[in-house]
Amino acid sequence: MPAMGLSTRLARLPAQLLGERPFAGTLPVEPLPVFATALLTARHFRTPLRILDYAFRGDGDLKSLDVPGFPPILFVRDPEVIRAVTLGTANGGDFDRDTLPTQGIARVVGGRTLLFAQGDAWRKHRAAAARPFGMGAVQTAEVYRDIEDAIRLAVEPQLEALAARVRESPTGSCRVRLEPHIKAVMLDVLVNVLFGAAVPHGESRGRYLPALENVIRYIMLDTVANVFRLPVFRLPTLTGRHARLKADRLVFEELVGRVLRTRSDGAGFWPLLAAGLPEEAVRSNVRVFLAGALEATASYLSWTLGNLARHPAARAAAHAEAAGHAGVTPAARESAVYLHKVLAESLRLNNALYFLPRVAVRDATVTTSKGTVIVPRGTHLVLGTYHANRSEAHWGVAATGHPATAFAPERWDAADLAARGRSPKDNLHFGFGHGPRVCIGKHFSEAEAFVCLTLFLRRFEFTAVGPAPEADSGVSTRPRDKVEVELSLRPDGP
Repeated sequence: MPAMGLSTRLARLPAQLLGERPFAGTLPVEPLPVFATALLTARHFRTPLRILDYAFRGDGDLKSLDVPGFPPILFVRDPEVIRAVTLGTANGGDFDRDTLPTQGIARVVGGRTLLFAQGDAWRKHRAAAARPFGMGAVQTAEVYRDIEDAIRLAVEPQLEALAARVRESPTGSCRVRLEPHIKAVMLDVLVNVLFGAAVPHGESRGRYLPALENVIRYIMLDTVANVFRLPVFRLPTLTGRHARLKADRLVFEELVGRVLRTRSDGAGFWPLLAAGLPEEAVRSNVRVFLAGALEATASYLSWTLGNLARHPAARAAAHAEAAGHAGVTPAARESAVYLHKVLAESLRLNNALYFLPRVAVRDATVTTSKGTVIVPRGTHLVLGTYHANRSEAHWGVAATGHPATAFAPERWDAADLAARGRSPKDNLHFGFGHGPRVCIGKHFSEAEAFVCLTLFLRRFEFTAVGPAPEADSGVSTRPRDKVEVELSLRPDGP
């Protein structure tokens, strides 16, 4: 990544001190107050979504922060600008992924990964992962059957335990938080379906999931608080919390080792994985897939179930469609029109990746239908996808027929889109990113979410306990109430 050099910073300093704006062009860029933004950032560094709430308050879609002596930061809420920047990322474009906001992840999983590599190194990582994660591999009956079988094995004990609680309750229902169960199932699918490691569910949930969650919590704190890049895992144990973190890191590495040992057996998706990466690069990518995919898929399904729990009509329509086909197959997924809308709307409203970090590798002009903005080389861009997806100007009543912050699967109706002169391109929600650096696990995650959602809808009726929760944010967004619902068995369920 081409960092802004010292000579460039010194050359820009007089203009910064005089308050001259770094962004030219015809699109308005509103400056953020440096001192107030710094105070708010210090107060909310554990919950970055609150910082973005502050940056995007008001109507402007382009905001800037220009601290003297540092490269400028451009906060972007305009979907057209986000689309242009993501399309111009990597492959010789004007932008690349900015690793600065996620450096804590690199210190834990390693820097030689698909997530952090740039240029030719990134293209090599991408090519290695293209076959096992591409649509051709995921969109097969065999993979769907493997996913469904693994989910059934993971879920059945939990379903039976929940069913027993329901039957024992005099009201015929029980209150439960679904997110811990969702995470346990997602980890099982990653470990046992994707990598074929055959780790028992009890061991996965009781040993590996708590350790992985603790490491993920640390990643977020290390990213924003470890400014001196201290080697925390190599330092002498200082506190009980530090001791637990170091122990959990070793448990995480144990799981990575179990996953890697399945390569020689050709288990899971390993036969599709192209060779050619160094051993440590493969290990680092496995760490990324386990931690990152767990966070993203758990967020995806948690928000979807939480949204359905608060919307009876949508829940009834989704259940009818889930119960209307015998198997969980690619053909069933293709015909599940309403479930597609539910999943797309959940990704729009509560996308796990709430911002995409980019950096300008050269002076760049971004052109949209409303004008241009000229971005200086070395600028850090924060593409605020969460806020772009909730902007009334871009997703509200005038554009889609529904308020931007409302859960409305009907927003994705093809006939309604056509009547409004819109296309799926206009409804781009950036749930998996966009452009050359789109999330490599997109197709696998979509298949996984469809299977999980279908099986759950067939078995249970569920209603939310409280009002719609706020979003917590760390590595990904998640519902603060952990998807607390009143759960009951469907009389026509399996």
